[in-house]
Amino acid sequence: AMTEFLYQSVNNDSSRVRFDVKEVIFFEEAEGYECEFKVNMAQSGKDTLGVMKAVVTKDFTKVSRKL
Repeated sequence: AMTEFLYQSVNNDSSRVRFDVKEVIFFEEAEGYECEFKVNMAQSGKDTLGVMKAVVTKDFTKVSRKL
């Protein structure tokens, strides 16, 4: 679900940027999963590893990023 969410932000154009979810830590809540993702982002000669937080619905159809 998170990978799809990230690629939507770049119009599913993996030639511009690539995302690789390396690790997921999650906790189940009533409305969905509280998640923390370690994501590697690579684009034109640069890459970075960062942490993103989000709530994912139990059916994995909706991702809401937490800033």
